[in-house]
Amino acid sequence: MKLLKLNTIKLFGLYLLSIMVRYYLPQAAGDIFFLILLLIFYNSKDNTFWLAFILLLVQSPGYLFAAHSPNFALPSIWVTSKVEILYPSFFFLIAFIKAIMAKRYNLKQFYGRDITYLAVYLIFMIILSSIFDFKVTRMFGIILLTMPLLSFYFIPRLITTEIQYANLFSILFTFAIILFIAQISDLLGFRPLAAYLGETFFGRSSSGKLLDENVAYLFTEKYGRASIYGVHISFMSFMMALYYFVSNNSYFNKYYLIAIISITTLSFTLTGTRGWMIAFLVMIILFIFSIANRPRILFKFVFVPLIMIALSLSTSAKVRNLASSGLDRLETVGLVLRGDITAGGTLGRLDVRGPRVLEMFYKSPIIGWGFTENYRNYSDKHVGQHNMLLNGGIVGYVLFMYFFTHYIYKLFSVYRYSSVQNIYRQGIFIFIIGFIGMFIIHSSTTMMFGYDMQFAKSLMLAVFISFSDYNYRQVIKYDQNI
Repeated sequence: MKLLKLNTIKLFGLYLLSIMVRYYLPQAAGDIFFLILLLIFYNSKDNTFWLAFILLLVQSPGYLFAAHSPNFALPSIWVTSKVEILYPSFFFLIAFIKAIMAKRYNLKQFYGRDITYLAVYLIFMIILSSIFDFKVTRMFGIILLTMPLLSFYFIPRLITTEIQYANLFSILFTFAIILFIAQISDLLGFRPLAAYLGETFFGRSSSGKLLDENVAYLFTEKYGRASIYGVHISFMSFMMALYYFVSNNSYFNKYYLIAIISITTLSFTLTGTRGWMIAFLVMIILFIFSIANRPRILFKFVFVPLIMIALSLSTSAKVRNLASSGLDRLETVGLVLRGDITAGGTLGRLDVRGPRVLEMFYKSPIIGWGFTENYRNYSDKHVGQHNMLLNGGIVGYVLFMYFFTHYIYKLFSVYRYSSVQNIYRQGIFIFIIGFIGMFIIHSSTTMMFGYDMQFAKSLMLAVFISFSDYNYRQVIKYDQNI
């Protein structure tokens, strides 16, 4: 436990140093600093520390290191006016090289064959996209676009022990708290953290207009919904807090885990995003079902979070109103079930976004459009199922569905047939719950799976399924030793 706390302190010390270098030193000096960090990572044996660090950099609260900020973004290289090599690309490439150097070529994963099918089809899509839409710079752009998927190769080869995973999640738990504080700060009208450090770039609207530092606050005032930072860190923290809550190890205090579960649940509720709320509701119900025969654990999980959330809501009328607004938006799902696909005019995914994506999909339904110009022009990651069809066609979609169903089946099989006294058994069910939750989010709110993924999302998913494989093998090993 002391080691986990020490690593967390070290990482946040480096994170604060990175802020000081980027925001208070000349830009060139900051670029050199981040280049040195890449060299240190290459020579470091503490891979977990650096994987957590890059995740924090790309999921920062308060618009720190904002992408495309003219002054304070992480360093990048523009190959052409349209092709940019982002800082995480260098990091992922180094991690990939380190994984190859680890020489774990014969790594056996219970989902290994299935993910190989997806990898082969990805290569097919890249080649086909190059033939349909050949330009050297565009081919380079496609390679950069798919680089986040390297995480599925290097994560299981660089993180191999239980203590390494615990170390990673310890850091993410701490950061989930900071992300929640940043979210509440925005709700109360405080300036984003980056604004205090001199940042003036806070993104652009869909029409291309520059947004000012009040973007999060104005979003809340206009729509009655809160913005959120680091969704993938918060989601992963929620899932892993559930995992360690039912685990028999002593890495984390149970009440600390309850606090993480409570604030992440409240954080997503405040956003008023129906897909996330439905997913959390389903996951929590399934989790309660899984611990129904453990009354002491059930009591802690149900009543302590309710008290904590109630106390949080009592501190601010605005937070309370947003939580109520979020639940009101959840009720509009009933309108969809009764045939109103616009959910009372509050939903555009089924009648606007989805049909637009499918319009192009129908022109190449078997293999989709890969990474061609047609895919880029019609891609919409707010409709995950539609976008996967557009990207990989029916073939790519069927391959993914096979991966999804076989993944769940394998986990459930080992959960069902393992002995009750197996200390890893209960954790297996958490991965089933998590994957179901991600599928709900993918189907309703944002793309969670696919061949076109962002760095943070890809890293989160790779860690999730890699850790599930670790637990799968431990369940089998434990029963063999009984």
